[in-house]
Amino acid sequence: NRSSDLISGEGSVFAGKGCVNITGYEGENLSIYSVDGKTVASQKVVSNNTTVAVDSGIYVVKVGTRTVKLVVR
Repeated sequence: NRSSDLISGEGSVFAGKGCVNITGYEGENLSIYSVDGKTVASQKVVSNNTTVAVDSGIYVVKVGTRTVKLVVR
């Protein structure tokens, strides 16, 4: 269930139930941070459809040079 599609153009980044979904950013660096600044995930996007499991909360997601805030339920 997509809550929002916040980065578009090259691809999209959106919150799922207990996860962050990334599409279309293969080869880009991905970082996910909690609102208190802790790194939750840091990896290279290895496919056009990537899912990263996270706990419910608010996250800052950076893919390549784009940054967005997501609410994961």
